[in-house]
Amino acid sequence: MTADMIEQGLAAHGVALFAEPDPREPRPDPSELIRACVESGVPRYRVAVIALLLALDEESSRRAAREAMSGLAPADRRWLRWFILAAGYLAEVYRSELAFLLGRPATAPAGLVDRGSLPPDGAMFGELGLRALADEIAAQEGAEVDWEGSLEGVVRAFIDRLWFERTRPRRAQAG
Repeated sequence: MTADMIEQGLAAHGVALFAEPDPREPRPDPSELIRACVESGVPRYRVAVIALLLALDEESSRRAAREAMSGLAPADRRWLRWFILAAGYLAEVYRSELAFLLGRPATAPAGLVDRGSLPPDGAMFGELGLRALADEIAAQEGAEVDWEGSLEGVVRAFIDRLWFERTRPRRAQAG
């Protein structure tokens, strides 16, 4: 999948972080989109998987993550596991705001991956899990992870975009 296809695919699924949705473009299967984002190696597409998992309803999120996981190389599978766990923690951190904007509780495909020694989603409202996840990634990848910047930043951008879409009709009427 090309970069443009990834960006349009994310936008079509409500994750318009890099492009506006184009109704003429086909809406890709979420599992193929997740796989393309993870395999791309591009950090911004990789972390966009977190927002995509939150944008999908629980059943779709679980199915897409499971199907994407089966076709990935071991290193990419490890990254997808981390993104699934991060989505669960971030859904907890932003529980009220996401529920309001999505019109349903934000969920991640819980129980799909082995949590290992990581804390449950609700520990310290998700923050304890994000910190532990960042430490696990750093230990396995040899690189520091700025959980407040990269992991939390993509969900903050997703929420900002949802707020923008929600208030667009009011801004148009006022203007």
